[in-house]
Amino acid sequence: MLKNFRGITLIALVVTIIVLLILAGISISMLTGQNGILNRAQEAKEKTEVAGEEELRKLTQMEAAMNLENTTYTDNSTGKEITVTIPAGFAASQVEGENTIENGLVVIDKNGNEFVWVPVSDINRMVMCKSKTASEEDQCNIMLNENRTKLICTKHNNSENICGKLYAISGLGESFDSTLKMQAFKPNSELREPDQVAEYDESYNDGAVTEQLLENEFKEMALSVARYGGFYVGRYEMGLTIDNKPVSKNASTSEEITTADASNLATYSWYGLYNKAKEYNTNINVSQEIKSSMMWGCQYDAMMLWMQENGIDVKSDSQPTPTAAINKDAETGQEPNDILKNIFDIWGCHREWTLETYYMNSRISRGGDYNSNISPSYRSRYAPTSRFDFCSARLTLYM
Repeated sequence: MLKNFRGITLIALVVTIIVLLILAGISISMLTGQNGILNRAQEAKEKTEVAGEEELRKLTQMEAAMNLENTTYTDNSTGKEITVTIPAGFAASQVEGENTIENGLVVIDKNGNEFVWVPVSDINRMVMCKSKTASEEDQCNIMLNENRTKLICTKHNNSENICGKLYAISGLGESFDSTLKMQAFKPNSELREPDQVAEYDESYNDGAVTEQLLENEFKEMALSVARYGGFYVGRYEMGLTIDNKPVSKNASTSEEITTADASNLATYSWYGLYNKAKEYNTNINVSQEIKSSMMWGCQYDAMMLWMQENGIDVKSDSQPTPTAAINKDAETGQEPNDILKNIFDIWGCHREWTLETYYMNSRISRGGDYNSNISPSYRSRYAPTSRFDFCSARLTLYM
């Protein structure tokens, strides 16, 4: 009897241990599984934070709707007071991490479009005059005239013939040199702006993209940068609403927004993207002082300089920052780690066409796309009539 009792006791002990292990397994699963308590708690925390951010964005939109004139925003987060002009119809984001110039100041319009301020401390870092030769290491001295209505180069007989200062001389790919001093404007040759793509501009788009138009638009943009000390770029690559209006919104969180590309009928080729980018202000109707455009090459390089000087490896084709992850999706905003200075998708999503010209037959696109691990500063060239679905554009604003 004792033997049997001991056997029963041993069996009971083994069963008890198995039951405890099963229960422990269930507990661990309940804690750590896909639907576990810990994961659900983390998801709830993240949803609460997102809800909090959404509320703050709504409040910012309401504030933007009340700002009928330009306002100013002062940032003293680094101990140095810096003031930025906020355009009429916009307000500075109230979300933590989006309200300092160092991290990338985000402004939001009344419709929820988001833009980021790119500071330019000296207009001579972004613009030169056409009189500069490649042999001149000394840079131009471009400045505002007395009544701040135009830019002149005091080094070259007060020349008003300004052009983009591009941080590359020739070639494509990783052609970005932040120390470059040997630039020169060469009509119909190499990298330059503003200029026509002679083989296409007079034949396509009803011949609307003229040399004079491009020069006027460039001077307006550069004058604004000099007056205000920087410019705004779309936080996201240009998107389209269901009625084909251009926006700067996170397309991955809205079924009503698609990311624009050169294959879309509303943004066909470089010309379609160029034309669509200029429609933004017409649609939001906040101020006649604001104008929108596809980015210029010198603006893109100014953005690269700002990022590089703040510790971002813009020439890296593997990882610009330690936490970066490329957006391998065609929707802008899809990858939360493809974000540099609060600007999404500089590394992935789409290559971004600019107004920069290459020889007589190409426009330059910058950065990588969802298929290619290439650096944020990377230069590619395509005929402006190309209809690639991996090419898009990014809005820029000037006042």
